[in-house]
Amino acid sequence: MKFITHFIITPLLIFISWLPFRVLYLISDLFYYLLYYVIKYRRKVVRKNLELSKVAKSTKDLIRIEKKFYRHLTDVFFEMFKFYSISPKEVAFYIQDKMEFDDMVINVGLRYDQFDPESVYPSDRRNPANQLILPDSMMSLYPEAPVISQISPRVGFAYQLGGQAVLHFSYGHFFQMPPMYAMYENNSFLVDPNNFVTRMGNTLLEPEKTITYEIGLWQELNQVMALDVALFYRDIYNLLTTKTISTYNQVKYGLYSNKDYGNVRGLELKLDLAMGELKGMVNYTLQYTRGNADSPGQTFDRAGNNQDPVNRLIPMGWDQRHTLNGSLIYGTENYGGSMTAYYNSGSPYTFSPQSESVLSRINLYPNNDYRP
Repeated sequence: MKFITHFIITPLLIFISWLPFRVLYLISDLFYYLLYYVIKYRRKVVRKNLELSKVAKSTKDLIRIEKKFYRHLTDVFFEMFKFYSISPKEVAFYIQDKMEFDDMVINVGLRYDQFDPESVYPSDRRNPANQLILPDSMMSLYPEAPVISQISPRVGFAYQLGGQAVLHFSYGHFFQMPPMYAMYENNSFLVDPNNFVTRMGNTLLEPEKTITYEIGLWQELNQVMALDVALFYRDIYNLLTTKTISTYNQVKYGLYSNKDYGNVRGLELKLDLAMGELKGMVNYTLQYTRGNADSPGQTFDRAGNNQDPVNRLIPMGWDQRHTLNGSLIYGTENYGGSMTAYYNSGSPYTFSPQSESVLSRINLYPNNDYRP
């Protein structure tokens, strides 16, 4: 049996999954005809359930809804074969030019990213899998998700101030696609009948976009030491969140979407030491990170727990106020050694006071305190 499954059934399923959606829907139409008109699979049960539900005003309407059910059943069955070969494609290339002058160096770059989800999406999020038999205007179609592309410019320059100092600046856009689970989770689009249980991927997600700014000054202190001071700021757009969708029968589920925002600002100090065979480095970073959600599911989870939404910027889970790293290296032709040390301040966590009433915790914001 394992032999048949591995060498016959699995390759057949993969081959079917490679067929275009148009071909799959043609095969689905054929199976619909066989299932409804020839085999008459559970037609008496389906018709009885439709009569009891009283969704049809006449026998003609009842038969129309009945046919819709069987057509949807065969469509969903063949759409599931696509799971075997969903293979998103990503293309990127980068062009950079470096211009050198007497006292200045300029780097200009341009990056192009393209992502093809190679999947479909439901046109009506309130009835994504057509589990509800409703008028045509309230039923989902399944168009192919569009290709996502972005152009990201980047520029940087360094200007020499005398013989012992360099002023440097950089600006850039950075592109990052959402994780695959956020695009393809629950690819059958089925919604659980219970509230706040289902989470659904979204192939229409936009990429996360980061815009960075940095300005700094490198200064030679003496023959063996140099100090680099830099200020940086980052805007992070289209962060992943989970939006609450209500179906036509008032069941709430989560859909991954782009909404959240975050920013990072800070200061970095770097001290370099080079004294013969002894070399060292000390790096200190002061950083503040804020956003309106700490995780993609925060908004959805708070809604499911009847908690108030977060309507202000809060510390992100990776916000760390102080980071200090140091290393010392000594090496000769025959032997060497190194030593590394670091210190990191505490990261945020959600402090929740013990109380006799859970109502005291409803309005608590996430990451409201820091670990030592």
